[in-house]
Amino acid sequence: MNLLLFFANIVFWLSLIPKTFLYFVGFVFQRQAQQNLLQKILRKDNISVHRFKEFLPQSYDKRLPSVPPNAIAFVPTSGSSNARKLIPYTPELLNAFQNAIAPWLFLLYLKYPFLFWKKQYWIISPPPDIKEESGGIPVMYIPDGAYFSSLQRKMLSTILTDLNGQNIGCVSVWSASVLRTIEIEQMPSCSILSAWADEGCKKKDALIIQKVLGIRHLQPKGVIATEGIVTIPVGSNKCLLAYTSHYFEFIDSQGNFCEHNKLQVGQVYEIVLTTQGGFYRYRIGDRLRVTTMFLGRPVWKFEERVQTVDLRGEKLSELFLNQVCKNVFPDFETDSAFCLFAPRQHAGGEVGYVFYSEKDITSSQVAQLEKELCRSHHYMQCRVRKQLEPLQYRYVTNALSTYLRVSQTRQGCRIGDIKTQLLSKDDWWNDL
Repeated sequence: MNLLLFFANIVFWLSLIPKTFLYFVGFVFQRQAQQNLLQKILRKDNISVHRFKEFLPQSYDKRLPSVPPNAIAFVPTSGSSNARKLIPYTPELLNAFQNAIAPWLFLLYLKYPFLFWKKQYWIISPPPDIKEESGGIPVMYIPDGAYFSSLQRKMLSTILTDLNGQNIGCVSVWSASVLRTIEIEQMPSCSILSAWADEGCKKKDALIIQKVLGIRHLQPKGVIATEGIVTIPVGSNKCLLAYTSHYFEFIDSQGNFCEHNKLQVGQVYEIVLTTQGGFYRYRIGDRLRVTTMFLGRPVWKFEERVQTVDLRGEKLSELFLNQVCKNVFPDFETDSAFCLFAPRQHAGGEVGYVFYSEKDITSSQVAQLEKELCRSHHYMQCRVRKQLEPLQYRYVTNALSTYLRVSQTRQGCRIGDIKTQLLSKDDWWNDL
């Protein structure tokens, strides 16, 4: 029995109480808490809704008003467009993340008390050697310790270990697919896997890793972006709004803004953030569904990225393609084979899609995939008008490792930040 480890876990857990207490004290009065938070954030009125590219038409070097004067770093990240984005970080933004991380971890210990006697592994991918500045502000990755107090960092130095360590109770990663690419002596046995598991291929990766490692509990992560944190997991099947972190607005399927007290169960909403990092009314590009209510407040589940690939007007989305694959491959969510839809321009100028997969499929299954794609009105119209070529299939090997390696090189970000996708808008996959 390791008393030092138990002591470190206890002290770490107790240090999470203040921010956890603040989260639940105002939980029922979220609307007022959000209004108070907004007053602290806002610098100006009448701010319109924005996407990332509208903040920065050229670069950060011009010191646009959206860059806070107290920015300590620009953090690179990848986006839906696969282009590198630079996100300004301030001390207030780091504190906003802490406001959500504390109740999340506090409740994790309560749900699984055996963690007090266990070590944990939180994946940290070594960042590229970035030596850049933009407008005199360093471009860098924020050290993981910056999200915790000095006391918490000291305790974590005892709690955290690597994957070759013993007595691991929890493995926490952004995407479970990363574990399939790490070379270690022996995969550890642990009780909890914390990973993103709400969306198609991410859920599939998490379930596969859980099965391979014999993990008893899977805790899907909340929605976390480099720009801000949206939801935090409570237990194993609930995600609540990180309302003490940023100011949130919600856009329904009709394009209308909805207030907190008018959100409805079963409806899907696009998230709009106002953060301490200089983003005002910023559309992060995620849609979430209200699945139920908890103490009168919505429980959220990630639904889809607000992203389509639109070469000739076909408007394909990852959510639709996920359903296509499930219709054709009954074992799609549990099969470990990597797959990806991506466009390809042929020598004669014709454009179509290629289905890349480690799964050796038959020509009839390819035809079935094409038939399912044609259930989309826009895709079918493009095929009828011969704007798109028929779907092609390409068998690939070691695809996930290649995907992560090439994405890291092209996007200039950490492997842990790369979001595996079922749909890509890039046409260079066929050249690999």
